[in-house]
Amino acid sequence: MQAAPGTMRHLSAEESQMIQRRRARSNWIILTILALFAGGVFALSFFHLAAEARPPQETVSPN
Repeated sequence: MQAAPGTMRHLSAEESQMIQRRRARSNWIILTILALFAGGVFALSFFHLAAEARPPQETVSPN
């Protein structure tokens, strides 16, 4: 007997475990991407602030 459209059917333990593994894997991938993005933005910001904090270099003009 099939479930009516729009109702949930019960999953077997194997199906549930497979879905859980897929979600866990995709969550780790998304976490890695977000961590790399946040680390990149932080590094870019840090290097930009370091460059702005340096005193300007004096240019030597030929006389």
